[in-house]
Amino acid sequence: MHPPATDRARAARILVAVLHQGKTTDQSFGQVSGAGNDKSPSPLCQELVYGSLRYFYSLNRALEGLLAKELRSKDLDLRCLMIVGAYQLAYMRIPDHAAINETVNACRSLRKPWARSLVNAVLRGFSKQLDGYRAERSFELPEWISQRLVADYADDADSIMAGLLERAPMSLRINSRRTTGAAYAAKLDAADIPWLPGIYPEHLVLETPVRTGELPGYDEGEVCVQDGGALVAAHLLPVPPQGRVLDACAAPGGKLFHLAEAHPDADLVGIELSQPRFEHLNEERARLGHDRVTLLQADASSLDWWDEQPFAAILLDAPCSGIGSLRRHPDIKHLRAEQDLIGYQQLQLALLRNLWRVLASAGNLLYCTCSLFQEENDNVVQQFLAQTEDAMHQPITAPLGQSTGYGWQLLPQPAVPEDVAARPNPCHQIDGFYYSLLSKKPA
Repeated sequence: MHPPATDRARAARILVAVLHQGKTTDQSFGQVSGAGNDKSPSPLCQELVYGSLRYFYSLNRALEGLLAKELRSKDLDLRCLMIVGAYQLAYMRIPDHAAINETVNACRSLRKPWARSLVNAVLRGFSKQLDGYRAERSFELPEWISQRLVADYADDADSIMAGLLERAPMSLRINSRRTTGAAYAAKLDAADIPWLPGIYPEHLVLETPVRTGELPGYDEGEVCVQDGGALVAAHLLPVPPQGRVLDACAAPGGKLFHLAEAHPDADLVGIELSQPRFEHLNEERARLGHDRVTLLQADASSLDWWDEQPFAAILLDAPCSGIGSLRRHPDIKHLRAEQDLIGYQQLQLALLRNLWRVLASAGNLLYCTCSLFQEENDNVVQQFLAQTEDAMHQPITAPLGQSTGYGWQLLPQPAVPEDVAARPNPCHQIDGFYYSLLSKKPA
């Protein structure tokens, strides 16, 4: 009989799935942590996975010097287990002896008890080099990402890369159909959950993350988790009274349901191609009480779903590299390749051209991505405008970020910049988002 999987063994297997099998953390958590009756990853397992992915490059380099020879391909799980152990030693408040012992014991869960002495020796060697490891500054990014950020942002690149390395705060959007920001803040106070005001009245940020089940009113649909940068969308897209509105890539639903809360008289339609993500949309619609929002499982790159009734406003949250969301999804930097940008740009342009056909005369389309690269942002809009005679871009502003040639870019920022006196409000620590507002010229 094999010993039950430990959190550290599970974390190692998830790292193998992400780093060597090209799977996302969401996919990997479901497969590795779903054995038996334990169907969800523990907080410790999640911390080990996300932290190890966040600091993988420097940890991996440090461990390479401690291995006498490269491990066999069938022992990639051991290499990932060592990364998990090194992350605990460098970044967690677990006593060194406990971190090493528990990681060594996880070899049994991986069914490789013969490796205990090897893992023990490597981690003890790493613990002796911690001061030198911590002294080395690293932004933990593949070279191609760093080079593109430097090319696109010049002197701001270091600050952006530092921001991408940090953990995102837990950001909340209050469902204005159910309660108010002030009323919900009072509930947080009553539950002893410290919070800070956000960039909009319906936005709050928690000083310390909690499980969603601990949020007052969560099951009743009073609140949802959404990054502050994503909240900007509903404030930038003009919606006429009782206008027909389309969210063309609607999952996970934050922007769609925010629009529903901001424009209760609008006729909203959300489409989503992925079956699992479509099911999640339906669940969120029920939880938040937005029964009037129409959901369709459909492909935004075709018009098979369209009833030939034009839309006054369209939100296109286009598929992209996702580089702006690395704080929340550190697996992205391990899953993306530079050549992927060509395919994303082609898809983004194809979606813009297709959706333009369903936009009413004088209507507005808000194009957005969670990318930081000009290739997916201004360059896409520039190409689209050059190819579309009846399209023009409108100037927009947001509470944070900076203007670009054809839109507005929100940038991730570090919590503690080199100038500590300029430490920003945690509510201003947002993911990287790009927005561009396009209008169709009247016929």
